[in-house]
Amino acid sequence: MSEMNLGGILANATTKEIKFTKELANKLTDEKWAAFNANKQVFLDKISNSRITFVDKKVNYSIVGTEKSGSYTLTPYAGAYILTVTEDGDESVQETMVIAIVNDKLHMVNNDDKDKAEMIFRKIVIK
Repeated sequence: MSEMNLGGILANATTKEIKFTKELANKLTDEKWAAFNANKQVFLDKISNSRITFVDKKVNYSIVGTEKSGSYTLTPYAGAYILTVTEDGDESVQETMVIAIVNDKLHMVNNDDKDKAEMIFRKIVIK
């Protein structure tokens, strides 16, 4: 993955930059800023090493250290697609995201009840 936008944090693994919205930055204490600065490179490495692989109707992904696999379906939606992933081993667990290829990058947007996350993958390999 090359970029991730999550809850007011915009991280770009290519440029090695992490930016915060003003609202979030104002909430961070000196202690939290110190913790952020100490772990910045670890977080950027986790983003850079994040992967998603689609083969036939199976998907495997490792996103910021969380690994999952399952089956997926795609449904056309307003110039993009709705990606629905059903996790292996528990058909009751489903994740839904909007995906689109923009400028040769895969954009994935998850807008659940807690947070909106956008992930941008720079390399797309179609097998």
